Amino acid sequence: MTVVLAAVIVLVTQVALAQGDLLTLLGFKIEPFVAANGTVVLAIVPETTNTTWNETFDVVVEVQAGTQHVDAGAAYLNFDPVVLQVESVAAGGILSSEFQNEFDNDAGTVGYAAFTLSDFPDGTFTLCTVTFMATAVSDGTTVEFNTTGPRTSDATYGGWSVLDEAIDGLVVVNPGTGQVTVPDVVGLSESEAETAITSAGLRVGIREELESQSVPLSHVISQLPMGDASVAAGMPVDLVISSGTAAEPGDINGDSSVDAVDIQFVINDVLGIDTGHDCDINGDGTVDAMDIQLAINAALGLPILV
Repeated sequence: MTVVLAAVIVLVTQVALAQGDLLTLLGFKIEPFVAANGTVVLAIVPETTNTTWNETFDVVVEVQAGTQHVDAGAAYLNFDPVVLQVESVAAGGILSSEFQNEFDNDAGTVGYAAFTLSDFPDGTFTLCTVTFMATAVSDGTTVEFNTTGPRTSDATYGGWSVLDEAIDGLVVVNPGTGQVTVPDVVGLSESEAETAITSAGLRVGIREELESQSVPLSHVISQLPMGDASVAAGMPVDLVISSGTAAEPGDINGDSSVDAVDIQFVINDVLGIDTGHDCDINGDGTVDAMDIQLAINAALGLPILV
């Protein structure tokens, strides 16, 4: 239960007790709160949604309370922001006082909570409705309740949690019906390639890195599907990105040459002086005279085997 929700529960209880004292003075009989233990279900409805890339759709956060009254509810949802983006969160209205309504499309979270001070509902009702945009194709991505830590989904009555379980939802995002042309992004920088791919109605898929002697760092070596291919809108384009040229053995400071500076780094390391660099040229787990000799050989242009 969140700190905010706990505070609201205290407020609801205090108000109810205060109202009860007043009504008792007026001669009304006040029944005490009697909360069942774990009978309410929070559910994403529908449980499975089939949609299409670049389309919007709604999921309802539903409170299934049966005969149990509810005075407050909180839904803290997690989703994959690569596949889904929230456009809006609308109040259900049955719990009439809304005290949290927020979402974060970078983190993939929704936080919604509301309560009522009177006319405590039971049965099945809507806590809130979340409108999503499908931004990537997926065989199945979840919209799930967070049930631990500070973001705890819950339903309460009279200061007690009455939640039995939370049922998550599944969203299947199908490719668009139209065909688009895959842009040729080989040789572009990674950011340029991503912009070209998304502008074409596609998305970046699997990203791999590979050393390259010819393609600059952070530029595209290859792609799949290849440029000019025709594919369904929303499909992924996998990229292989250059991680640059492997450092030459003995190039301790990474300036693309082995010289006296690198030799001095190794000597300092052997003497116990912290250089802030990895001076273990032969990779045997220790920095010693052998590494000094290898650095000298590399500086002289002699081949070294490590």
